[in-house]
Amino acid sequence: MFAPCVQADVSFLLHESLGMSGESTAAGHAAIYLSNICSDDGLQLRACRLGESGVVLATYPQLGTNSNYEWLALPLLPYLYGVEQEQEIPLYTNGEMRTLLREKYRRERWSHLVPAGTGATPPPGRWQQMIGVNFNRDIYALTVKTSIAEDLQFIQTFNQRPNVNRFNTLYRNCSDFTAHILNSYFPQAVHRDVLNDFTMTTPKA
Repeated sequence: MFAPCVQADVSFLLHESLGMSGESTAAGHAAIYLSNICSDDGLQLRACRLGESGVVLATYPQLGTNSNYEWLALPLLPYLYGVEQEQEIPLYTNGEMRTLLREKYRRERWSHLVPAGTGATPPPGRWQQMIGVNFNRDIYALTVKTSIAEDLQFIQTFNQRPNVNRFNTLYRNCSDFTAHILNSYFPQAVHRDVLNDFTMTTPKA
């Protein structure tokens, strides 16, 4: 009865810019980490059980899934390192190993979401960019506290929201997705930068 109130976190994950468009705009990528929310199938959210470390929610155009999903939920360690146990994190990796880790996770955990490719080639789609992210880009986490009640309310509301991909680079991008989640916890906390980003929502803003 004297224990402090249990707290959980919501973290905005700002990813380093990659690729031609990323380098030219320096916008990067945005995702959300929820430390007290988990998922069994990558699509439905639930409260975490003891020992679980939460999920990252991310959206991309053309995830390559069997349905046109807007977002997928992935546990934190696979998202960062492509493995499920901390002791399995490789000390060194390269492009070939990263591809193997991603395909291994797809086969073992996401085969119901991402159909197998042809031959030995992993199936196409941005799902690959959600596994082992920390191997090829820096990530900055900006974290704020949430309560268990707020997390449970978010789970109920978000599970009822249609998971249909309507990605649009200008006004339904990864930043708009994360802004929606943050504003569901803290109303009107995040908004578009009308002046500096030409009315868009960008990761860095």
